[in-house]
Amino acid sequence: MRTVKQFGFILGVLMTIFAGAGQLHAQHIEVKASYMQGVAYNDAAGFFGGGSELSIDYLLKRNGYQFNAGVDGRIVQWGRQVNLAFGAIKEVGKNIEVGAELQSGLALFRPSSLGVYGGSIKANYLFLNKESWKAGVGVEARLTSSPGYKEYSQVHTLVEVPIGLFIRL
Repeated sequence: MRTVKQFGFILGVLMTIFAGAGQLHAQHIEVKASYMQGVAYNDAAGFFGGGSELSIDYLLKRNGYQFNAGVDGRIVQWGRQVNLAFGAIKEVGKNIEVGAELQSGLALFRPSSLGVYGGSIKANYLFLNKESWKAGVGVEARLTSSPGYKEYSQVHTLVEVPIGLFIRL
C-alpha cells in the first residue's frame, strides 16, 4: 500500500509541474523502444540479458531544456514492471543531446506489487531532424533497484545499458 501512495504522490508532483509550466505552444510526444543490456547486479559485474522497454513521454521545451514525463513498460530480470519517468535533456550539438531521468514504479508481482526506483544518464543522436518530427537513437546508463525483492531473490539491484530507437512527433 505504501508503494501505491508513493506512486500517486509522484504522479501528482509531475502533473503539478506541467500544469504550472506556463503557456504551451505545441504538444510533443516521444515513443521509444529499447533493449537493455545488463552489466551488473547487486555488487557483481557480468553481462546478462536485461530485457526490453517501451516508453511513451510527453515533452515540454523550456529555457533551453527539454523536459519529459511519461510511462515505461518493461520486462526485466525480475519480471514485468511499470514506471513513471521524469527527466531533462539539453542539446549540446546540432544532433546530439545529453540528459538524466528519474523513475519510480511497480514490479508487477503476485500477490502484491513491489516498489522499483531508478535513475539514468543518457545521450541521444538525432539521425532525422525534420521540422515536424524527429527520429534518433539513444543510449543510457541506468541503475534500478527493488528493495522489497530482497525477500525473494539475491538480485534486487541492476545496472543496465538501454539502447533504443525513438520517434518524436
